[in-house]
Amino acid sequence: MNKKNLAIVFGITSNITFALANVLIGLKKHSPNLADEIIIYHDGIKEKDQNLLNTIFPCRFLFYEFPIKDKSDFDPFFFDQFSSMAYSRFECFKLLDEFKKVMWLDVDILIQKDISSLLNLTNDGIGMLEGGFIKHNFKEPIQGFNMEKIGFMTGTIIFTDEIKDYNRITDWCYEKLLEYSQSLYLPDQAIFNIMLEEFNLEAKGIDKKVYCVHPIEKEVKEAVIVHAYRPKKFWDCFRMKEWVKNDKIWNKMGGTSYKGKKCSFLIRWLEYHFPGSPNPFKKPRPFVKFVWKMIFNNPYLYYHH
Repeated sequence: MNKKNLAIVFGITSNITFALANVLIGLKKHSPNLADEIIIYHDGIKEKDQNLLNTIFPCRFLFYEFPIKDKSDFDPFFFDQFSSMAYSRFECFKLLDEFKKVMWLDVDILIQKDISSLLNLTNDGIGMLEGGFIKHNFKEPIQGFNMEKIGFMTGTIIFTDEIKDYNRITDWCYEKLLEYSQSLYLPDQAIFNIMLEEFNLEAKGIDKKVYCVHPIEKEVKEAVIVHAYRPKKFWDCFRMKEWVKNDKIWNKMGGTSYKGKKCSFLIRWLEYHFPGSPNPFKKPRPFVKFVWKMIFNNPYLYYHH
């Protein structure tokens, strides 16, 4: 079988189709010939929006259903804080039967420059964003894995078909997600980090200061990818000029737009000074606790995605 070179993959809930459109518009602007195919795992994107997205880039839409039917063992936090679409990134390993490389991108990003340089960061194996300690992805240590190692984040991932036993990894990830469900804090990220150890994979670190710069960071103007990886996003808080321009293009096309609330001045101020903090009016105690930890520079706070 002759494999295609590259698939760029996304996993989204239907209520943020506008965010996917924004990324595709940026991709077409900065890296128009990079991918052989755009693959979108989704939970019910409207047919109208699918047709409009196809005018930006031809896309393959794959309906994703979380494969673990009995969710009784999962903390409700799993599906309150993180959509089940977060786990569609596990499916990327299967796509290596069709493609030499697969690039996963989150949709809460702004592409500002050509992203083709990402493909030069790993010639074999897997490339992931550099992150904090593995233990910060868990509520408690997992026996048999080194929790003290520096880990990786899952907002941007490069997979290659040089990964040994890649056709076994998807099922393993779901199995461990269920097995360790009570111990996970950042669930998909936690599973990816122990997966690297289980399958003896040496991930190539992708520079966070180039490919995952938060909107409030000083490197934002020079970044290839700006990633609003904390709870506040471009559409409700960080109205960056190019993101807004892309959003206007999508709205003019007739795509489904963002319908939610936008941050007040105070919330925006807090996000710039205490990024990721809970709403002080709705959750005063968690807010105080968060600020206390941040003052003492607890790295645990910096790896929300």
